[in-house]
Amino acid sequence: MKNLFFILLLVLVVSCDKDQAREISDLADLDCSLFQTRDIEPLKEFLNPILGQHLPFITSTDDYGNLLNMNKFVDDLNETCTEMTFELLCYACIETFPPLSELQINFADSTSTILDIVTHDDRGLEVLQFHD
Repeated sequence: MKNLFFILLLVLVVSCDKDQAREISDLADLDCSLFQTRDIEPLKEFLNPILGQHLPFITSTDDYGNLLNMNKFVDDLNETCTEMTFELLCYACIETFPPLSELQINFADSTSTILDIVTHDDRGLEVLQFHD
């Protein structure tokens, strides 16, 4: 009986991890042109509910607990919006409260922009604004 309980518990934990890993890949319907036009409000409406579902996991090397979420987000953006590239410039590096992270977006025409991401330690990431 103990073995059955252990197996069920293990299956539950593994399935929870898969749900967490399923995550940010929900970008299939993202209109990537919104990055080029810097149309922040529709991006916030689309991305923030997705990013908000992924809670931070604070560790001894990640005080804000969102580094894995941020890296997955960048990877998924690069897979979804292939006509541009996304690069994490810095994670929780802008000392505001809460701190900001910066993504650089490089477009095919050799222009680029920066997207600020709020790096909460008590909830998921949040798209904030574009700047040069």
